[in-house]
Amino acid sequence: MPTVAAFHQVNEAEKPGPKRMHHTNDACAEGIKIARSERVEGTGGFRRCVDCSRQDEIDALRSAAASGTR
Repeated sequence: MPTVAAFHQVNEAEKPGPKRMHHTNDACAEGIKIARSERVEGTGGFRRCVDCSRQDEIDALRSAAASGTR
C-alpha cells in the first residue's frame, strides 16, 4: 500500500479551518500537489485528508482482490 508518514503543508495553519488537513497516502491527489520542500512531518493536529482515506480503502480492496479474500 502506498501509505507514507503523515505530513502537512508548511502554511496549513493559515488555511481556513475546513481546508486544514494532513496526508498519509502517496496516491492522494491533494498530497501529490504539495512540493517536498513545502512538506512538514506529522499531522500538525489537523484532520486526515478525505482523499487519503479513500485511497486507503481502494488499496485495501485491491489487496484483498489480489489475495482472493474480501
